[in-house]
Amino acid sequence: ELDAYLIRSHGEVPEIADTTVVLNHGRFVGIEHYRPRVRFLHELGYTVFVWDYRGFGKSDARGAPTLPQMMKDARLAYAHASRVAPDPGKMVVYGMSIGGIPAGEMAAEFDACSNIFEASFNSITAKIETNMAISLPGSFLTTGVAENDVKLRTSTTPTLIMHGDRDDRIHIDEAQRLFNSIPDSTPKDLVIVADAGHGLGFEGGVPEQGLTAYGEIMLDFLTEHAPECLSN
Repeated sequence: ELDAYLIRSHGEVPEIADTTVVLNHGRFVGIEHYRPRVRFLHELGYTVFVWDYRGFGKSDARGAPTLPQMMKDARLAYAHASRVAPDPGKMVVYGMSIGGIPAGEMAAEFDACSNIFEASFNSITAKIETNMAISLPGSFLTTGVAENDVKLRTSTTPTLIMHGDRDDRIHIDEAQRLFNSIPDSTPKDLVIVADAGHGLGFEGGVPEQGLTAYGEIMLDFLTEHAPECLSN
């Protein structure tokens, strides 16, 4: 059993009132730790679907998921979100931090109207290879199940990547690597946010540098590159 919530839009921004952000959060605790991000997205005017991975929050508590289990759960979560969303044709896959891994699975398996990655963990291979304490190539330890730059290299879905220039947990090179792997024919944008850290800690993340600016980055991208996400 996976714990999930749908928070419907307040409707004050008509063009995104039927747009659902499927939020894949980071690795701490559960949904309760990420309520500020849920609140930000809801205040901007989106409907928000947020879920807990098994072993997190109130989801199946028999232990943390393996990568294959997380991918399976991601597919189940998206399928459920599409059943309860106000418009299943206006769903945005959103991956924050390690939530970029299940978000990548959703993005690869379903036809969302847009993908958004924030301070996102793009690739286990890259994480291993940028850790100076580990000398083995990352490919020795992973088979591609958690490599978004592999999964999305043929993607045609408009993709926005936001990353802080002071993120000391996930190297900015991971954001650049994902951006470069997505075909140039696919609408995409990489936005580097000045003074933003990883977020939800002592350092402010992307939204904390300005909620209005954060909202404008997202809405401008959807308007220009993914208008099917918006209502007329």
